[in-house]
Amino acid sequence: MFPRDLDDWHSERTLEREAAPRRHAIAAWLIAALLVAVGVFGGSVTRAAEHGIGELRQEAGVLDHRLGDLSTQLAIQNRQRGRPARRPPPRRRS
Repeated sequence: MFPRDLDDWHSERTLEREAAPRRHAIAAWLIAALLVAVGVFGGSVTRAAEHGIGELRQEAGVLDHRLGDLSTQLAIQNRQRGRPARRPPPRRRS
């Protein structure tokens, strides 16, 4: 390593140290603003998301119930027509 390379490295480190307080101050303000935004808007957003997830879960339950009813009706119709109920293929043992 040449002394000139060492001088370049030291000057880059010095520039980084001079820029660091500004970067840290900006990052601290951004984090503070984020915390304030979460404190102000977080409760209402969370409640809205919770309500939406509850509705989605209810719709999934209704859909599951309807698909179960349709499956039962299809099985009954197939039996009345004389078709055997479909059974899953047997598992292969390996």
